[in-house]
Amino acid sequence: MKTFLLSTYYQLLIYTRVKIAVFFSFVFPIFIFVVFSFIWGYHNLTYSKFLLTGVIIMKVASDGMFSVGNIIVKFYQDGFVKYFKGIPYSFMKYIGTLVTSRIINTIVTSAVLLGIGVLFFHTIFGFLELIYILLGIVGGFIIFSFLGLIISIFTAGKDDDQSVTFFIYFIMLFLSNIFYPLNQLNPTFGKIAYILPINPVVDLTRGDLVSGIPVILWGIVFTIASYVSFEKHEIGR
Repeated sequence: MKTFLLSTYYQLLIYTRVKIAVFFSFVFPIFIFVVFSFIWGYHNLTYSKFLLTGVIIMKVASDGMFSVGNIIVKFYQDGFVKYFKGIPYSFMKYIGTLVTSRIINTIVTSAVLLGIGVLFFHTIFGFLELIYILLGIVGGFIIFSFLGLIISIFTAGKDDDQSVTFFIYFIMLFLSNIFYPLNQLNPTFGKIAYILPINPVVDLTRGDLVSGIPVILWGIVFTIASYVSFEKHEIGR
């Protein structure tokens, strides 16, 4: 347990030393929330809460797709996995510390966002609302980590491996209810966009318990798909 905690600490330390990662994973979500809230939600408590939960899931999707799945594939490509065969500390435990460090980072960023919302935009959340946010974070992290892993497996070794992940990420981002209620602005288009995995996660975070069903289903689908992808595709260096 001590080794696990120490490894998690070093994962967090490594993360804080990558400036671009800190910017897009911590500074950028806060910037987006503050700017959009001052423009459209300063006197609109409902929109501030709507935007805050959306930005949290935007951050979760980014961390899952770019900071977990992609890194795991890179470990295989670089031969890092073989290193663990010569030491008593297993590779799966190391991945566990990576995931734990990213979840801690997500929770800290979410707490900062909530604090800014309370102090500057008077967005008060009840206990049950915070539980829904936590469920959305956990469910979203599982879904997008496995989705990022699947994409990275199929694009491993290609020059444009990251561009595919970016494309899918931004498609989901702008065809979702993160920044605006797409299903209300265009109900027909909103129904089509709802088949994307990000929308049920966003709705669950906002208190729609029924959305937990598609979140669970997406989690199961991507878990199985990532396992099959690993079995069918050999990741070379």
